[in-house]
Amino acid sequence: MASQNVEVEEVNLSSVGFDKIKINRIQPGVTKVGSLEVIGSEMNFHLDAIVIRGIKIDLKLLLYEDFKITIDYIFGSEVVEGQAVSLGELMFYFDIGDITLPFPDTEIAFEELKVHDIELKIDPIRNLVLPAMEAKNIQMDDVNLPLAGILLRGMGVGEADVRGVKVPDARAERIRFGRVHGASVNVPSILFPGITLGMVAKDVETEKTSAKLTNEKSTPWIDIVTTPLLTLAARLLVRTEAALTIDKVILKGLKSQMNMGPLQLKDLTLPFNLLGIEMEDISISNVQVPALKYK
Repeated sequence: MASQNVEVEEVNLSSVGFDKIKINRIQPGVTKVGSLEVIGSEMNFHLDAIVIRGIKIDLKLLLYEDFKITIDYIFGSEVVEGQAVSLGELMFYFDIGDITLPFPDTEIAFEELKVHDIELKIDPIRNLVLPAMEAKNIQMDDVNLPLAGILLRGMGVGEADVRGVKVPDARAERIRFGRVHGASVNVPSILFPGITLGMVAKDVETEKTSAKLTNEKSTPWIDIVTTPLLTLAARLLVRTEAALTIDKVILKGLKSQMNMGPLQLKDLTLPFNLLGIEMEDISISNVQVPALKYK
């Protein structure tokens, strides 16, 4: 028997109920966000004090004498610089101990924060089970069903035009879909309300730390010997080396709070795939077909 078609212009379903829907995995693609905007945010920090313990300073002064000779000629002068002469060094050691510094409360405010062209990679959602749900007033248009033919107790039907078909309520135990490929969903914007984030931390401590500082200064040149032909000048050059050692830094009573204003995501593109869908205990009521043609 040749293949024939059943053409249904319209199918009306009063309601379709699903007792349970299981989705084995939702595989999101790379989600693109045109822009993220946060309006009116502020951050508050409170710190009881900063305690610095075990402060030690090793100070070394290296002394040098620098000199130069200026020779005067009839048509000009020449400067000859000598080698710096070491005068020794001075050592100082300071054990300061502990210092407690008060810290004022700090507030940072952002009127507006914008980030553009964001790409988000979302992990798959696995074993999603949706509760029972019901869909009402469903209409399907232009349904075309290929059939091998209709045989009524040995009598074949070549063509038929049937009007006003009513089908009683139907039930199905289970429907399975291996894969549903979804095209990208475009969302103009999503607006989330503002949230407040608070943090109270125990005393924050840092371990032993050290730093080394160097600097070099000199006095102005002082003329020591002056003659019509030459001038001998000298200056004192001091090189400072300081080593700072701190046993511990403690931040006491650290508290912070962030009030984040409304957050808006604009121009979202959400590609996705649904893998392994099962619908259980499907009930369909009041199926009406105004007209169908078989040929």
